[in-house]
Amino acid sequence: GMNQAPALAPDGTLYVATHAQGVSRYSYVVSINPGVFEVNWAVSLRDQLDDGCFVTTECANGAPKGVEPQTGLPPAAQVVDDSTSSPVVMPDGRVLYGSWSFYNDDRGHLFEFSRAGKVQHIYDFGWDLTPAVAVIDGQMRIAVKDNHYGIDNSGNDRGPYFLTMLDEGLAWQWQFASTNTQSCARQPDGSVACTDDHPHGFEWCINAPAIDAAGTMYANSEDGNLYAIGKDGQLRGNFLLDTALGAAYTPVSIDREGRVYALNAGHLYVVGGN
Repeated sequence: GMNQAPALAPDGTLYVATHAQGVSRYSYVVSINPGVFEVNWAVSLRDQLDDGCFVTTECANGAPKGVEPQTGLPPAAQVVDDSTSSPVVMPDGRVLYGSWSFYNDDRGHLFEFSRAGKVQHIYDFGWDLTPAVAVIDGQMRIAVKDNHYGIDNSGNDRGPYFLTMLDEGLAWQWQFASTNTQSCARQPDGSVACTDDHPHGFEWCINAPAIDAAGTMYANSEDGNLYAIGKDGQLRGNFLLDTALGAAYTPVSIDREGRVYALNAGHLYVVGGN
């Protein structure tokens, strides 16, 4: 995938996601030996899914259940070049990758692979997603955005839009919904002007959230705010960076001093710290 970053395990093993040239329905997650740069394993993302047209209206139009409506075949998860999804290595060596698929409202799927390359679990969202992984209170946790796309009858994005905390088996522990309906922008005099124009909330426009040592998740939103969500799924606070903008799919990062780095409107912001 053109816009991904490779993942490097502590033992030097390299992980990438790739697709056949010009044919993203033939996509793979690949483990590469660090010494000789030979392939350890390459797992196809075809024939791993069975949700097919269950989540679309095309089933009602005669498409067999469980197949991809456009092909009539079992669904093919895809690595696409306009996605920023990158593999993530978990502390125990398992690997995560967020794929794309159009038939489930462009939500894609998050795959979890064993160190040997076996698909262990799948979650029903993976588009443009690089998960954050942390051990919280002795338990492995995986932080993801979880957007539902589509348009309502008035032409508004319908949502809902969640930040979701998963366990190591990709079962959700809690979800935090975007509920702000106002587009706001900082003015030259320091004031903030707002317009109420997003009745269903804002998309979590982010490649990767971040988790600090206390288990707090940080993520930025298309509403221009940086949010802090506690390990219990409750809002700890939010801060308007600059402008409500359909921002780039970029990651949030934390440094060793606890400062949080986030992008908005073409600027890098550093929030918190001493």
